[in-house]
Amino acid sequence: MKFDMRTGVACLVLVITVCILQQVSAKTVRGTLSSVKAAETYGQYITKFCFHGENASVAYELNSTGKDGQLLFYLDEQWNVASTVSNCWEKLKLAKVSHELQDLTGNQTLAHFIHPRIWHIVYADTFTCQNTGLPIKDPITLSYQLKLLNPDSLGNPTDHFSDEETGDRKSVV
Repeated sequence: MKFDMRTGVACLVLVITVCILQQVSAKTVRGTLSSVKAAETYGQYITKFCFHGENASVAYELNSTGKDGQLLFYLDEQWNVASTVSNCWEKLKLAKVSHELQDLTGNQTLAHFIHPRIWHIVYADTFTCQNTGLPIKDPITLSYQLKLLNPDSLGNPTDHFSDEETGDRKSVV
């Protein structure tokens, strides 16, 4: 089979397009936060991400604010324990970091660790641990968007890839 220059260029364009599309989908998480879902599971699981560096952060946007809503951040080893805990309050207390969702937009910077660390992100609100057996009166439902950011080579939180996704694209200076 003979290699044609046009075919090679077309393949290269296709590969670049796929890489760009993967970058876009890898950086943002969208969905709905729900009091009902958070109460059913003692915190609504959102996602996990491998953060590194001093300026790793989560930027969020909400369509509204809810009653005492918060994002809880668990290190992987804490999440492994928390996900098996049957007491709601104990599960929430195991979070390493909590960030109250008081504004429509915000940012949470995560602690610097020498090695990359996997963090699990969970939503909880005032209804999460109210196990009354009755339906929640006026449950909170929020649309959200999270941008999960690792620092780039200059230390700015602009790299949208989880640390385990970057592979050989990272360079050591």
